[in-house]
Amino acid sequence: MALNTNKNLKQFYSIHEVAQQFDVAESLLRYWEHEFPQLRPHKAGRNVRQYTQEDIDIVRIIYSLVKK
Repeated sequence: MALNTNKNLKQFYSIHEVAQQFDVAESLLRYWEHEFPQLRPHKAGRNVRQYTQEDIDIVRIIYSLVKK
């Protein structure tokens, strides 16, 4: 039986992965955290941001509103 390598099964995404997905700078994602209270990724040790799929959905909405 093959393992399912579907990326949707991943629990957390790094800020780098999210920035690449939307082709934006990591600094822009950090700025959006300050401007949009809905966007609050989990912060692990040393303030490393961990984005859930829900956070990415919020980024998608913000991106759509701001960039399109």
